[in-house]
Amino acid sequence: MLRPCRDGEKCSNLPWFNSEFEYSNVKTGKVGFSYLGYTDYTMLSFTTNFVSNFTSKNSMKGIGFETQLGSLPINKFFTTFAGLEYNRLWSLTATHQFHPTIGFAAPFKFANAFQIKGGYQYNHNTPNFWTVGLNLKTPLLHYFIR
Repeated sequence: MLRPCRDGEKCSNLPWFNSEFEYSNVKTGKVGFSYLGYTDYTMLSFTTNFVSNFTSKNSMKGIGFETQLGSLPINKFFTTFAGLEYNRLWSLTATHQFHPTIGFAAPFKFANAFQIKGGYQYNHNTPNFWTVGLNLKTPLLHYFIR
């Protein structure tokens, strides 16, 4: 059964702030919120993002959905993640992206919020591309809402 925090932690069931920079054929930024759930050996996250690229030729904006499964808890931190993303982007033509990823994070308290991700985008209406990204998940709202 999923819990909103690890055993022995006090937490509230607020979403975590999510931001990501991704590089493939275009540079893409993502901003959104994640819900995290824990078991004794795994972590599962569900994320919704606003997606925008940084190219002036064909600017695309849209919405993205991601789920990640984390494992290998070292020092009580999850360090390895497998994920699936779906992005729906709009520009001159609509584009769908299906994006499997693998991510790694350092097993230390603050460094664990950063994750290096790699994957492959399967695109509709555009060519497929390899991607690399830097992701930050932080309980930012927890500091403002108690």
